[in-house]
Amino acid sequence: MDQDKLADYLHSHKFETVVGPVEYGKDGEWTYGRTLFTQFQDVAPGDAEQFADGKKQPILWPPEFRTGSMIYPYSEARK
Repeated sequence: MDQDKLADYLHSHKFETVVGPVEYGKDGEWTYGRTLFTQFQDVAPGDAEQFADGKKQPILWPPEFRTGSMIYPYSEARK
């Protein structure tokens, strides 16, 4: 696998990833950042399998990737 060719392709094409479409600008940085804000919700103790599908950690922001709503204040989450 030629890493230089792969890098050239990635920096000249838009492609889909698990965080949405990624495209690089002339400066080598992403044209649109992918910082996601999430919140763990309804987590049960002693069960690592509950994290396998992502349902316990919905994306809250940015709006175009949102998969859930924030539980606030924290006291509401404990009910």
